[in-house]
Amino acid sequence: MKSPRLVSSLSLFVGLASVLFTVAGCGSKVTSPPTRNTGAKGQAHSSKAPSTIVEGAAQYTGNKNLKRWETLANQTPSNWTNQIQAGRAAYTNGKTSLAVHYYLQAIKADPRKGLAYNNLGNVYAHLMNNYAKAAQYYQKTTQVDPRYDYGWLNWSMAETQLGHASQGKSIAQQALSHLPQSDPLYKYLQRLAQGKKV
Repeated sequence: MKSPRLVSSLSLFVGLASVLFTVAGCGSKVTSPPTRNTGAKGQAHSSKAPSTIVEGAAQYTGNKNLKRWETLANQTPSNWTNQIQAGRAAYTNGKTSLAVHYYLQAIKADPRKGLAYNNLGNVYAHLMNNYAKAAQYYQKTTQVDPRYDYGWLNWSMAETQLGHASQGKSIAQQALSHLPQSDPLYKYLQRLAQGKKV
């Protein structure tokens, strides 16, 4: 079973309406820019995390589910998957400090997986509106897993959001050298590398 992925969209480029900022995992098929969920069915928007979609959100939404994931994560602190799941539950419920805690625990459990860095970047970008810090985590995502497509996309978009359009373009160009043309996000990164909207 594929693990659910976080997906979020925000308008990012000043003067370029409909540019979407994506936060999600790699390896999924997308047929449109990352506004579309690409895994488990069942979506929910969190009132505390506006414009955020979490695939399979029903299993994370609400205090009962949050407590269930927290309990499991706390019982198994070295289990990367359980830390990610607890982080997703905290994120979905708008619990910023808990989300940061569990994603940091996931990084501690396995620092070689990009998803935890990417999702931590999502917390900073979408719950804290701190794109500078988010960009640092997205960059780290690409360092630990250069084939993690959403890490590149998120990093490029975050830099653009910070007003660093040329750096965002350069990051998208770097991504193209690390990703196969068959990657579902390749064409979006290609457009960003050309300075076009997605």
